[in-house]
Amino acid sequence: MTDPRLDNVRDAIRVMTAWADAPDGSRFMSEQVMSILQESDDESFALLNLSLGLSNLCGYLLVMREADTGATLEETLQEIARRIA
Repeated sequence: MTDPRLDNVRDAIRVMTAWADAPDGSRFMSEQVMSILQESDDESFALLNLSLGLSNLCGYLLVMREADTGATLEETLQEIARRIA
């Protein structure tokens, strides 16, 4: 039996890999999201799980960035907020 939290992160990686292939609002990314939702008996629950997976993926990336650069999670989030403001 697999850990559902890890399945959620795997799905998030699937979506973000599609985004990385075409970050301009990719149809492929949308297709991946729809495919994940349709694989479930409960699309609302699948959407919640995908959201949680994306949140966990972001957390992992923040921790990796902190380890690589020394920038704290808060500093990274503030930098992103400034860039999109």
